[in-house]
Amino acid sequence: MIESVPPEILEQVFKHLDPVSRKSVRLVNRKWADILWTDVYLRSQALIVNPATLTDDWVLQQMKRPFHEIHITTDDVIPVENWKTIYYERVKDLITSAVVVENVRVIKLDANLVVLNYLFRNKHVVSYKKLEEFTFLTSTSAGNPVSERVNINVRFPNLKVLKLDYLSSGNLRLIRIFSRQLIKLVVRVGYIQRLLAILAITSFDNLTELAIGTVPHSHSGFEILAPDDINAQHLAVLRRLHRLEINDASNMFVFVYHVLFEEMRNLRHLKVTGTDMLPNVWEAVNQLENLQFLQILARSRNQTHIHRIRINLPNLETLHLAPQSMACAGQLPKLRTLGVIIHSKEGARWGRFSGPAALQTFTRLRTLQKLHVRGIFFSNQNLYPFMHFRRSCKMLLEDKEDYLIGTINVPRSVDIASLRCNYRDEIDGLTIKRPAVAPSAGLENQDVSLYGALQSRSCTAWIVRQLMRQMATLVCDYKAFRRAMQRDNLYTLKKHGCTCYRCNRFLLRDV
Repeated sequence: MIESVPPEILEQVFKHLDPVSRKSVRLVNRKWADILWTDVYLRSQALIVNPATLTDDWVLQQMKRPFHEIHITTDDVIPVENWKTIYYERVKDLITSAVVVENVRVIKLDANLVVLNYLFRNKHVVSYKKLEEFTFLTSTSAGNPVSERVNINVRFPNLKVLKLDYLSSGNLRLIRIFSRQLIKLVVRVGYIQRLLAILAITSFDNLTELAIGTVPHSHSGFEILAPDDINAQHLAVLRRLHRLEINDASNMFVFVYHVLFEEMRNLRHLKVTGTDMLPNVWEAVNQLENLQFLQILARSRNQTHIHRIRINLPNLETLHLAPQSMACAGQLPKLRTLGVIIHSKEGARWGRFSGPAALQTFTRLRTLQKLHVRGIFFSNQNLYPFMHFRRSCKMLLEDKEDYLIGTINVPRSVDIASLRCNYRDEIDGLTIKRPAVAPSAGLENQDVSLYGALQSRSCTAWIVRQLMRQMATLVCDYKAFRRAMQRDNLYTLKKHGCTCYRCNRFLLRDV
């Protein structure tokens, strides 16, 4: 049965599989592996380049395919004589090959500035015309020399997203090079002066999305922004933003939140995750009339005052709050999703924050469709607000480890995962894929089947059964289509845009 399925049917089935399932399906037989190794499927996969995968020149040639996303790591290089030099030469050969230059859209590089300059410094300028996102992660093992400067001669004419996991003097130069074309900037900072240096760049012509994370260190207590540190030049950059995300792990922004939000009237998406905040933040947030998404996961320094504040946002659709900063519901005519989130690993009792009283004010909202509560220690006293929500509101209660406590107004047919709020307490996108096998395992044990249609292995029966179920409908539709074409005396697919022999031979078989 498997061998008799036409390639056209297999292609339609494989399009509906996720990349992880395709990797397992590739092991069924050689025919399926050949189909999944075509360019149309490679574009949806991420190529992982690592000393454990880029082992020789043969694998290098197999990697030169039209991948849209490439992840490159240079740490944990196998300690063999001259191996680092050989590995870096192969990586440079890969990223400068014509097929990669013409097709790649996302590059994620985990290295230091020395490696960055080596990989992107060529005799002639290389232009990555389709590259839209570049992520540069500082390798913790190799270190990042402070004295090193960015010295590259590549062009990214369509670059829109730049992500840096730590802002050094060299990385700041990288921002200035591509500042005019950036739409989104993601960066982690540890010092005030470097953060202000970003906001002082006047060439952010198209920047509308900014994500800032702070890095705690031994001197974090001295790196706290004051309202006087923000000048008109900094505010000019912030006023253009439509999306802002702040992950303040070192408490750098605690005294300037209200100063920033009062000037950012164009914000539609706002995420704040931190340790402390002042109650006057809500006064500034209530002025953001265009806000559609709001997440504030931080502790208010005035617990008695925070519950007297009412949230009035006419266009807000999604709201994520921490119990420590939970204000009352005011005018929220479009609110559909509410999340009460403890984002730390330590749960909390609502009695400390008077959370049930604030939650009670949300029960009168007719538009509320979903409520997700995570990390709260529930008791008979703090469960009473949930009984007053409308039946149209589906409620999901979980503990701090995301284990289900209970659901309310949720039919059995509804997937519980769809009720979870998509909150994040980390800066998005600053991760890189690595191979599942460590480099120390030896080159002879590495699985390079991801990069080539190698000899087939055994496959579990459930994979075959799963695919056969998906094929059944397509096979029936294909046979019905062929019979209809033959009844109308149409022996070719010329009118439908395909005249190749592979597509027409099934129609002509029974004629």
